[in-house]
Amino acid sequence: MHIKQQIDDAIFLFENKRYQGCLSLVMLAIGASSKKVFPYPPHRDNYAFEQFLGSRIASVLWGHRLGDGVGNSRVMFTFRGEDHLIEHILYKYYRCALVHEGELPNDVIFSPSVGMPESPGSQGVLVASGSNMVLDYNWLEVLIRCVTHAECNGDEFGIEHFRDVPVDGKTAEQVIDEVARRHDTSPGRVEIMRDAAYHLRRLEIKNLSVDELQAAFKECVRSGLLNAGCVTGLGRKSTYRYPEDQRTFLERFEVSKTAFCLTDGSLTEIGDALLRDVASNFVIQKVGS
Repeated sequence: MHIKQQIDDAIFLFENKRYQGCLSLVMLAIGASSKKVFPYPPHRDNYAFEQFLGSRIASVLWGHRLGDGVGNSRVMFTFRGEDHLIEHILYKYYRCALVHEGELPNDVIFSPSVGMPESPGSQGVLVASGSNMVLDYNWLEVLIRCVTHAECNGDEFGIEHFRDVPVDGKTAEQVIDEVARRHDTSPGRVEIMRDAAYHLRRLEIKNLSVDELQAAFKECVRSGLLNAGCVTGLGRKSTYRYPEDQRTFLERFEVSKTAFCLTDGSLTEIGDALLRDVASNFVIQKVGS
């Protein structure tokens, strides 16, 4: 059975409120997807499953543009006296139980309206589960998206994937640090502009007029591609590395109040300059090309 067929059947079960059957099929689809990224051997089943799923949850929940298997979910659950990443919980207590035992342990529960993090755009969340491990049915939608929008499954689901790659053979960290220094700001704000440039990848940013780039950026904000947290983050310039700065405190304070972006999503002059600089240092490439 192909991964797409597994997901199609899982969606059918979800729509007919057969949630545990849906979960079982989604677990199989995640496992099959993980083997594309981490083949066996040399990678163990649990390693492949958790590495793949962790990166995908981070991408779906927090909007991080990670490659398959790069990074973890940053979603922690406290269960049986220990903190575990959600990808480990799903593998050990849901996937293995359903595949090998056909049912969940007594203290592992799959139920509506509980256990779902509601922090889109944040960096992570710790969920205290108490004596039982409880997941919400809504996790199914997250997990299905983890599979359907994975780079390794692009051909099966007809989705093209792209990555922004630094120019001149530099690492992303080197580019971000250099741009941050040039614009006297933090790497975090450069990352936000990197996301904006990625979302505007179909445009030639360097050739856009100020008004055209302004309109394109505001559309990113309006459509939710850049959320309120991004706008807030760009609302202050935040001078970079104060100890190396020889300006007076008052001068630094005035600069730190300068915004790259206004609350309505309008780029300021320095925001326009920062976005163009970021865009000129990354090239967009289709995954697999």
